[in-house]
Amino acid sequence: MDQIFFSWFYDPPSVPYYVNFYIQSYTRCIPYVVGITASFVSNHLVEIKYKFSRFQKIFVFVSGYIAIMGTFLYVSLRFYANPYQFNVTDHVFFAPIHRLIWSYCLINLVVVHYVNGFGVISDMLSVRLFIPLSRLCLSTFLVHIGIIFYTISTDEQNYFGTIHKFFITFAGDYLFSILTALLLTLLVEMPFENFWKRLKRRVTEGPGKSKPEPFSGPLSSHQFDEKCSEK
Repeated sequence: MDQIFFSWFYDPPSVPYYVNFYIQSYTRCIPYVVGITASFVSNHLVEIKYKFSRFQKIFVFVSGYIAIMGTFLYVSLRFYANPYQFNVTDHVFFAPIHRLIWSYCLINLVVVHYVNGFGVISDMLSVRLFIPLSRLCLSTFLVHIGIIFYTISTDEQNYFGTIHKFFITFAGDYLFSILTALLLTLLVEMPFENFWKRLKRRVTEGPGKSKPEPFSGPLSSHQFDEKCSEK
């Protein structure tokens, strides 16, 4: 396989697509808007007890996979691979649309999985192993860009790689991101989450309000007299 050279691996600011569109908020917000909309759609489908047919599941899965991979490959080859001359029309018409396509297709998979599942695939995705990893999603999202840039900046030569090398690099960055996210979650997110819960409980219940004692069954006459004397 021919080696492919991508300048964005070692110098992202040199790529006009990265600077002018990839990191811009009006481009990156599209998947978030689609995700928020999908949450309302999912809850509505569950409330009305809607069930996707077998054909609908297959269509959503296959078309979603093709659309997601197609947009990723097209963007990589069109906007990142050298040589490419910056073209405003390409970016204005395609950059927002491609994010809408892959985010919509990805969210369709999530909605079907949430409503009535993909059978064996949903069973695999519901393994308890993914529960602790799901707690690290936010922290991983926050730290992964910095880790990728650090990895790239420490490389003192041009990046020439195959698909195998790309996946090895991706696996290493992902593992490093998870470990960093774990520390961030344990040292920052969880303590602040506990602090917020205690603060919320203190504000809503009041500082002098104590929790009710658990019910341990009917009191005997002797125990009842002791309780009355304590009060």
